[in-house]
Amino acid sequence: MKKMRRTLSALLSVLMLMSITSGTVFAEQKAHDEYYYYGDANLDGKINTADATLVLKHCSGQDVTVIGSDPLKLQVADANADTYLNTADATYILRICAGMESALVCAVTVADIYNITYEAGIVTDKPVILPANTTAEEGSTFTVTEVATLDGEVFEGWISSFDNTVYTVGQSFTMPSCDVVLTAKWAGSEIPTPPMTEEPTPPVTDDPNAVTVTLNLYDYFNETPIDIIEREIPGNSTHVNTSNIQLPDGYNFMDANFSEPVSINNGVATPSVFNVPVYPCAVVDNVEFKVINTIQGFLNVQDDLIGNYMLGQDIDMASIDVFMPFGWDWSNVDAEDTYFTGIFDGNGHTIRNLHIRFTIEVFDDGTYSTYKNVGLFAVNNGTIRNLTVYTRPFTGDMNYGVYGDINVGIIAGYNLTTIENCHTFGNVGSFDYIDNELGAVGGICGTNGVDGKVSRCSHEGSVEGFFYAGGLLGKNFGILEESYFAGGVNWDVEAQFAYDYNIWCIGGLVGGAQDAIIRNCYCILTYNVSGNQGIGGIVGWINGGSIENSYVMGAEHILFIQDGTGGAFVGYTVTEPATSGLYIYNEYAGMPPEYDTNIWDLNGESYATMPDLMKNRRPAVLFDAIAD
Repeated sequence: MKKMRRTLSALLSVLMLMSITSGTVFAEQKAHDEYYYYGDANLDGKINTADATLVLKHCSGQDVTVIGSDPLKLQVADANADTYLNTADATYILRICAGMESALVCAVTVADIYNITYEAGIVTDKPVILPANTTAEEGSTFTVTEVATLDGEVFEGWISSFDNTVYTVGQSFTMPSCDVVLTAKWAGSEIPTPPMTEEPTPPVTDDPNAVTVTLNLYDYFNETPIDIIEREIPGNSTHVNTSNIQLPDGYNFMDANFSEPVSINNGVATPSVFNVPVYPCAVVDNVEFKVINTIQGFLNVQDDLIGNYMLGQDIDMASIDVFMPFGWDWSNVDAEDTYFTGIFDGNGHTIRNLHIRFTIEVFDDGTYSTYKNVGLFAVNNGTIRNLTVYTRPFTGDMNYGVYGDINVGIIAGYNLTTIENCHTFGNVGSFDYIDNELGAVGGICGTNGVDGKVSRCSHEGSVEGFFYAGGLLGKNFGILEESYFAGGVNWDVEAQFAYDYNIWCIGGLVGGAQDAIIRNCYCILTYNVSGNQGIGGIVGWINGGSIENSYVMGAEHILFIQDGTGGAFVGYTVTEPATSGLYIYNEYAGMPPEYDTNIWDLNGESYATMPDLMKNRRPAVLFDAIAD
C-alpha cells in the first residue's frame, strides 16, 4: 500500500468518506466525438471520484501521466468551466457525483489535434537530450525550432515519420492528419527506408450482390492510426463485424464482439466507412501478445495486468517525469497493489530513461508513510523476460534512477514467479531508514519470494540502501541463478553515517537470503560494498539455503565499518548454508573443477583470468552508471 503526500490527505479522505464508486456515466466517448463533459478528467466517459483525485494530484504537482500537459484533458478537467483548473473543480466534480450539480457540456473538436514526438534514433549508453513532445492541429504549419544533443555526435535534423523527409531548424511542414514522430538524424547515419508491407488479398466472394466498404483501422492500444483499407461484405449483410471482414496479418480486433450496423440497397452500403479499433499482435508458442510500439501503448499495460505484451521497438520514457509502477492504482494510491499475472516479453528491446522516485515521509506527530513495491512492475506474479532497462542517468539533479522505500527494484518491487534474461543499468535505491526489518532493494527486484526465480539477469551500476541491499536482489527466498552484478552497493557511504544508521545486510549479489538458492553467479566489484554489519561479497545475511559455483572479483572493495561483521562471501550467518565452488578472483588460469562448462567459459582472450557465464556474458566494457 502506498501513501499519498500529506498535502492531499484531507481532500482524499473526503473522497473515501463519500464512497462514490460508480459516478455519473455518460455515453462512451471516442477520439472523434465533437463534445465531452466538463469534469471527466480522464476521458473515460464517467464522472466520478477518480476524476476528482486526478484534479487534486494535478493541482499539487503530482500528476505525471494522466492530465499532464494534454490540452484536451486540461480543458475538460475544468469542471466548473471557469477557465481555471484548481481544487474548486474537484469539489464541483464531487457535487456532480452527489447529484448536487449538473455536468456541463464541453464543445470541443479533437480530431484535428495530433501529437509530435521526438525520438533519439540511436542506441547509446550516453544521455540524449531531446525536446519536449508537443501537439499541433491538422493543416497548421509546424516550424522546427529544436535540436537533439548527444556527446560526440553531430545532429543534422529530424526525420519525419509521415513523409520520411529530414527537416532542419527553421524549416516547416504542414501537419498531417496523424501523429508525427521526429527522429534525430546524426552525421553519417542513413535515412531509413519505410518498411513495405503486403496487404493480404481480400477473400473472393461468389456473391454478386457483395458491396465494398472502407475501414479506418486505428491502433486503439498504441493510440495511433494504422491504415485505410477496403473490404467486400456479402450483399445480405446487416452488420460489419468480425465474421465478414478480414484484417491485415499482424492485427486483431480490439473488441472481439465488434459489430456495426449497415444497410445495403442497390449494391451500395450505408454507411460505407467504418472506424475499426484494432491492435498489433504476435503469436509465440501459441500465446498471443499485444505488441507495444509507442510510449502510450506501454502505459496502457496498466489497464490490463493479466494480458500478454511484447515490445515491438525500444521505448524512451524521457517524456515521463516520474513513472508509477504497473500494479499501483494510479488514481488511488492507498489501494492494494494489483499483481501482474501475464507475460511481458521485451523481445530484445530496451526501455530507456526510467525514473521512479517516491520517498518516505515523517509527520509532525511521529507517524510516517512509506512506499513499497517500487519498480517497473510493483508485484510480478507472471513472467518478465528478454528485457533491458536503463534508468534515467544522473545529470546534476535528483530526477534520476529508481528509488522508493520497501521492496525496490528496477524490474519489479516484489517477484513471486519468473524474471529471466533481464538486464538493468543505472541507479536504484531505498530511502527506508526506519523499518530495519523491511528495506529490500536490488538492481533486478527488491524481494524474490519463495517461488520466485531470477535467472540469466544482470545489473550494472549502483545500489543504495540502509537495510537488505544487494546488487541483484534485496531479499531472496527463492532461486537466483546464472546472473551477475558489476558496480557498487553503498559505494560512497561514509563510515560515521553507516555506523549512526547501522546500515546492515549488504551484499554484492543479495542483501539477505533465507532458505534460498544462489548458484552459478558472480559479482565484479568496481566500487565499494559497504555498511556497518553483515557485509558480504555474495550475500550480507544468510539463514540456511545454499550457495554454489559463484565468485567475487574485487573483494578489496568489501568494507564493514566500526565493530561490524563481514566477509568475502557472507557477511553474517544465522544457519550455515551448503556451499561449493566459491572463489575470490584476482588471477586464475583454469576453469574451477566444480564449474559446469555447459554454463561457464573462460571467454577466450578478453577474460582469460576469470570465467564467464556462457549464456549471460558481460560486455567487454562494464557500464559505469554511478554518479560522480
